[in-house]
Amino acid sequence: MRRRTFSLETPTESWRTHAAVAAVVTISALTLWAVGCGDSRAANSADASDRSTTISPATATTPVERAPAPPAVTGPVSFADARKAYRESRFEDAVALFTVYTAEHPEDPAGFYLLGVSQWKAGQHVLAVPSLEQAITLDSTHVRAIYNLTRVLLETSRSSDALVRIEQGLALDSTASEGWRLMGRTRAARGQFAEAIASYTRAVELDSTDVWSMNNLGLIYLEQGKFVEAIGPLARAVELKPESEQIKKNLDLALERGASLGPFDVSALAQNFVASLKRN
Repeated sequence: MRRRTFSLETPTESWRTHAAVAAVVTISALTLWAVGCGDSRAANSADASDRSTTISPATATTPVERAPAPPAVTGPVSFADARKAYRESRFEDAVALFTVYTAEHPEDPAGFYLLGVSQWKAGQHVLAVPSLEQAITLDSTHVRAIYNLTRVLLETSRSSDALVRIEQGLALDSTASEGWRLMGRTRAARGQFAEAIASYTRAVELDSTDVWSMNNLGLIYLEQGKFVEAIGPLARAVELKPESEQIKKNLDLALERGASLGPFDVSALAQNFVASLKRN
C-alpha cells in the first residue's frame, strides 16, 4: 500500500457560516468577533486556527451544502495533477480529479484524504465525510484525516461523532496542541464547558503560541460571565498575534464587560496567564 503524509492541510470554515452562528451567539448586546476560521484564503496556509464561538448544540448551524459540480474528467489522472489543483485552491477541479484518481487507485489513502478535504473546501460537507472515512479505513494512523473529519462533523452539527473521532486522534498523538484544540471545540459544541476549558488549556500548555486556543478559552470565560478570567488568555493572544482584529475585539469586549471590576493591568494579566500554565 502506498502511503503519503501531508502536513499542509489546516482548518477551513466558511465566514458566512460563522456569521450566521454569531448572529445568535451574543454576550449582552454584542456579538463575539470569533467568526470564520484560518486557511480561508489559501490551501497551503499554515494558520491552523479553529476559531470558534462557544455555542451549545441547540444553536449550532449546519453549512449550506453545495451541489457537486458535474464530473468533467474521464482520466487517467495522476496524483500530482490532482494535488496541483488542490494546492492552487481550485477545489471543485480537485474534487473532479481526485474522484477519478481514487476510482483508479482505490488502495491509496492519500487520494481519498485529499478528495475529502477538497470536497469540504468546495462546500460539499456530506460527501467529504465518507471520503475522509475511507482514508482512515485504509490508514488508521492518518491523523490529519481524523482531525479534518472531526472539523467536518462539527460543522455539520454531529458533535457526538466528532467526539469519537477526536478521541481516536488523541489516542494516536496526544502531544500536538491541534488535537486538544479540536477536543476543546468538540466539548464546547456539546455544552461541556469545563472539559472544553481543560482541553484548550492543555493545547496552550503544549504550544505556548496557540493563539486560537487562547482566544477560544477566553470566549468560554466570556460566555460564563468570567470577564477577569477571559482577559488573561485574550491579552496574551493579542500579544502574540497583534494583527488579528478579531482577537482584539474579543479582548475589548472582555475589558468592557469587566469594567466594573477594574482597572486592569492587561499586560500583567497576560503574564499571569502564562505563569499559571507553567505551574500546571
